[in-house]
Amino acid sequence: MQIKLFSKANLVAVAALMMATVTMSFKLSGPMRGNLPTDYHYKIASTVIGDLRNIDNWEVGTGNDCGTGTDVPCVIPYTASPSEPTFQDFLNNRTLDQLKAAASSQKMS
Repeated sequence: MQIKLFSKANLVAVAALMMATVTMSFKLSGPMRGNLPTDYHYKIASTVIGDLRNIDNWEVGTGNDCGTGTDVPCVIPYTASPSEPTFQDFLNNRTLDQLKAAASSQKMS
C-alpha cells in the first residue's frame, strides 16, 4: 500500500514539473524573444527628420515606390527590443543616415 502511494505521489510531482516546464517555455518565447522583423514602408519622400519620425508617415508592408534612389529609407525591417519596444522608439533614436543604413531599400526624395 505504501509503495502505491509513493508511486502516485511521484507521478503527480512529475506531472506538475512537466506542466511548469511547458508554461515557462511559452513565457520565454513571448514578445521580444526571437520574433521576426516587421517591414515598415515610408509613405512619403521627405528627408526632414520630423517627417521621418512621424509614425503616421509609415505603414506596415513593403510599398511599391522603392527604387534605386539613396535619399531616404523606403522599407525598414524592425524587430522589437527591450530598449526600443516600438517602431516609434526606433525612429526617435536615429538620424537620417542611421535610418538609411537600417533600410533594406531606399528611394529618391
